Amino acid sequence: MRVKKYAKRLVVDAVGYTLLVLALTLGWLPGPGGVPLLLAGLALLSIYNPWASRFRAYAIEHVNSLLDVFFPNNKLVMWLWDAASVAALTLAVFVYRGTDGLIKMILPTLCITGFLVAVAKNRRRLESAIENIKKISKANKR
Repeated sequence: MRVKKYAKRLVVDAVGYTLLVLALTLGWLPGPGGVPLLLAGLALLSIYNPWASRFRAYAIEHVNSLLDVFFPNNKLVMWLWDAASVAALTLAVFVYRGTDGLIKMILPTLCITGFLVAVAKNRRRLESAIENIKKISKANKR
């Protein structure tokens, strides 16, 4: 019974650390990058490690302030994000049309993901869309 418990902890910790390493290696890619992998790895590690539980709670608590750093309420920065979004979408189309193999699948997908994330988070479009959906659903209930 004791061996089973240690084996389970070893597997959970190994998967958690693997996800953390993947988060660090994929974090620079456009889109959500390594954030979901980081949180998943910390969630697994927090089962048996108190330090991971504290770090996961800190990361979840401060994710909005991190988004405010990347997407500030500044007109110039908003225009730059819009331009970068269009550039990422354009790059995705050109790469898809001009290459073959694995690059043809991976790079356009990453560019489109980055485009969608930047469009949704820039200018608080995602938050305003959610608010509009809530208003419409309240109006329909009446």
